Amino acid sequence: MRTALAATALIATTLVAQAPTAQAAVINRPFDMETIAGPVPPDGSARIKGSLAWHDQTKVVATGWIDDRCPADGYGAYLYAQVRYMNGDANNRGTVAKDTRTCNATAHLPLVFLPVVFDSTRWIKHIRLCVAEYDMYFARHGDRMCESFHNPHT
Repeated sequence: MRTALAATALIATTLVAQAPTAQAAVINRPFDMETIAGPVPPDGSARIKGSLAWHDQTKVVATGWIDDRCPADGYGAYLYAQVRYMNGDANNRGTVAKDTRTCNATAHLPLVFLPVVFDSTRWIKHIRLCVAEYDMYFARHGDRMCESFHNPHT
């Protein structure tokens, strides 16, 4: 009887360990990007900071903040995103967040359109985020910083 109970417990433990989980673990990937690193330069810069929460192969949620680090330069900070799928297709999401406030505004504006949910029926290969400074006519000022974040569930 004792051997039968031990064998039953071992089989049950093995089955539970091998059973597929209902939902994959969320994996967070931080990001901290700025067009010019360090102290605010005389001609301004843009910065974003936050994280991507990868829920599974098809869903990622971005949260964080954006900051137009400007000495009244007339430019704004913009965050752009692109989703690349495993089959090679891409979806340019365009502006997903921006900070076009005056320079006297409180720093670290929460990402206005975030959390941004990149949700698909297709497997996501990676998300590419870009931060840049633009004027009101969308003429780019200075550098643009881009980084790709690969899906850890693939």
